[in-house]
Amino acid sequence: MPERKDRNVLGGELEPCGMDPVTGFYRDGCCSTGPEDLGSHTICAVVTAHTAWQFVETSPVFAHELITKLIARARWTTERARGLVHLSVYERVKRLLEELAEPADTHGVRRIGERLTHLAIAGRVGAAREMVSRLLKDLERGGIVGRRKRQVRAAREAPSALVAATRRPSRAQR
Repeated sequence: MPERKDRNVLGGELEPCGMDPVTGFYRDGCCSTGPEDLGSHTICAVVTAHTAWQFVETSPVFAHELITKLIARARWTTERARGLVHLSVYERVKRLLEELAEPADTHGVRRIGERLTHLAIAGRVGAAREMVSRLLKDLERGGIVGRRKRQVRAAREAPSALVAATRRPSRAQR
């Protein structure tokens, strides 16, 4: 760890601010920074809940920005949770379709001989019909499965994971 001469706003030595978990760019609990810090890890404040609420009440711009970021984070978290559920259902649906599919024909297409409704698939994999419908629609859009005369066909092998379930929030959402 490089030697630093960072000071607080009063000119004194920096005191640790976050030890559980350890914060700061150098993970020393202080808000020190250096040339290798591409972000900005230089602000830390310890305030009481009362002081924080007073600041929010007297600073509407800050309050609006805080609420906006909290809403964005909550939405991202909800979408992430949905994505994880979707991924789990995806794996179960993929496994079911692979088990039911006949060997590939001369064009490489695997047919599923059994006529399945979205509700029947949902019942077999333990998921909501709406989730299965959304998932199959995504797979159809991707050219992985198709329907012909109400028969599901696997046009190509499904990937092992869905990209949508692993999206990260944008900087504005963090």
